[in-house]
Amino acid sequence: MNVNHDVTEGEARQQAIRECQKDKCDYLFIIDSIVHVDHPDTLIELISYNRTVVAPMLLRPGQPWSNFWGDYTDEGFYQRSADYMDFVNYNKMFEIEFFLSR
Repeated sequence: MNVNHDVTEGEARQQAIRECQKDKCDYLFIIDSIVHVDHPDTLIELISYNRTVVAPMLLRPGQPWSNFWGDYTDEGFYQRSADYMDFVNYNKMFEIEFFLSR
């Protein structure tokens, strides 16, 4: 797949997942086109956690927003968890209920 293929970002992501599963790859790193990774060791650090799924926390500078959901409602909608600001402002690994790709 390349830039000349007429697919959405979501379709390309799903194709990458399918190919990774087919090839039994050890790792798959996907980020959306609007995401900017500031730290050059991000991928190495994520792999070092030795988890099935890991995701970097994406923040909007100066705003209490992240791609992590600490909690959600019974209907599956976002609900701020009591410790949300703790993990948005702290640099460590947390177990969360849900994360968004952006």
